[in-house]
Amino acid sequence: MPRLYSYVVTWDGGFAPNPFYGFCTLATCKPKIRKTACSGDWILGTVSKSKSPEPRLIYAMRVTETLSYNEYWCDARFREKRPDVGASCGDNMYCRNADGQWRQGPGYHGPDDVWHDTQTDRVLVSDDFIYWGSAAPFLPLFAEMDVRASRGHKCRFPDETIQACVAWLRDCQARGHTGYCGQPTEGTPKIGLVQTMAPRIRHHAQRLRSAIGTRAVQGTIRLLVARPPQFPPVHVERQGQIRVLPSGTGTPVADHEKFA
Repeated sequence: MPRLYSYVVTWDGGFAPNPFYGFCTLATCKPKIRKTACSGDWILGTVSKSKSPEPRLIYAMRVTETLSYNEYWCDARFREKRPDVGASCGDNMYCRNADGQWRQGPGYHGPDDVWHDTQTDRVLVSDDFIYWGSAAPFLPLFAEMDVRASRGHKCRFPDETIQACVAWLRDCQARGHTGYCGQPTEGTPKIGLVQTMAPRIRHHAQRLRSAIGTRAVQGTIRLLVARPPQFPPVHVERQGQIRVLPSGTGTPVADHEKFA
């Protein structure tokens, strides 16, 4: 019997899950699910109770393959899922360099997310999925079975619940609901650098102002927008602390007065 995982998708912008280019992938966030889910298991992403009192399903995917980050990065099938600043919000953004350090491509997640994402070096891949996004259907069946999670995720369901959920999903597919069926709830598949990074820039700016001054922070943001880094190396000094280094140097960006 396959396992069934259910969790709340707090932000549905086409990043996690990433339902584009023929595959639904979960490469960031939810490290506990990515660590234990296996091929054949089902992942359900629901709308939060704060956004919808009724249970609504954003997506469902049957895991058909699992990959490491390096395997995901190098696989030609997923090259289009690499984030392209100014074009898309791809999730194929991590790999290790020759020294074993994590490298993070430009995208929605920033340096503060590296440890949380990469604590599980595993990407869930599916070519058997339904992504509704903003068209998330109301599911009375799920309400009766209490499938929706509140915090974290749920994965301990009786066999009868799993069978009923899978049967309902297969019925949806038989009626033509397969693959990408709707736009993301928040945003569109194609988003620019400022839209993608604005939340992260604001977050880091607040933390940096006290350390290097408002003028330096504003200058750094102007430089990032004008010349976005193509693939900034990430140096992990110790668990939970990540520093982004400018290419070819060993000094953190925040220490460079020339960016002011």
